[in-house]
Amino acid sequence: MSQSVLSYEEFISYIRENVENSLEKAGITGVSVTEIVKNNGVVFDTLTIEQEGGDYAPVFYLKDLYGRYLQGDSADALAAQIVYFYDNHSEEHRGLEYQWFFHLENVYERIIMKVVNYEKNKVQLGNCPHIRELDLALTFRVLMEKDEEQIGTVLVNNEMMCQWEISEFDLFDLAVRNMQRFWHPTLEPMQDVLESLIQMESSEQEADYWNNYPESWPLSMYVLSNDLRLNGATVLFYTDCLRQFASRIKKDIFVLPSSIHEVLLVPVTEDMSAWDLRQIVEQVNHQLVSEEEVLSNHVYRYLYKEDKLIIGA
Repeated sequence: MSQSVLSYEEFISYIRENVENSLEKAGITGVSVTEIVKNNGVVFDTLTIEQEGGDYAPVFYLKDLYGRYLQGDSADALAAQIVYFYDNHSEEHRGLEYQWFFHLENVYERIIMKVVNYEKNKVQLGNCPHIRELDLALTFRVLMEKDEEQIGTVLVNNEMMCQWEISEFDLFDLAVRNMQRFWHPTLEPMQDVLESLIQMESSEQEADYWNNYPESWPLSMYVLSNDLRLNGATVLFYTDCLRQFASRIKKDIFVLPSSIHEVLLVPVTEDMSAWDLRQIVEQVNHQLVSEEEVLSNHVYRYLYKEDKLIIGA
């Protein structure tokens, strides 16, 4: 007889009970399920493990775990992976107190940036230092975990910056230096990226959309990101990639905010409309990009002669 599939609520309870039971053997009882607000106001269910003697707690996103469960991973295996991560990857942060972040010397080599939509994150931005750029905002994070596929960060808030006695522009300088050290910018023809995407496992909807690419997108298009392909849209603001690319082609460039992870560059031609491109961006944001990863519906234009980025549509 086949085993019935757990509902999302049943899965959450099962994971929490199993993780809690495993950690209780080591005297750890601070396992809880809470909601947290992430980018663009999106609310996520998380499993948090509070560490004795410290304020730093690893967080696991339950919706992502449930997706893996539906794809075939067993609930027992996922619970075991959470316990393994806690035992092996968070040891250096155990006992880490919130006051640790108040000392700039502890974090200055870990400060990085993330670009987000200004209006969609207005409430959160009121509590953290940021730099406004067009309809976007550069926020600052402390990098706590990093590997080849993902990172873990803590948002820099106003209290931390006040303790550090530095400005947003000081944070920007630190973040630029660190991000250039951690991740290199990448600029690739869209067709090369598409071939990689189509070869990867993707939904039927995504495959249909990308297979129709030549009919719906400009052919001369490039993907700007970083080599991690995570929060890569920030490359726009800490490198001179736009200026270098425009200098090479001697043209203005349309910049399409594909997501918080990358932007698309399109050399401007006489028959190209920024408003037509904006319709494409809105369509992709609605059909393919998760709400949390949407950057903007606007299309930007880089003015080659003025070396300036503006909103084009």
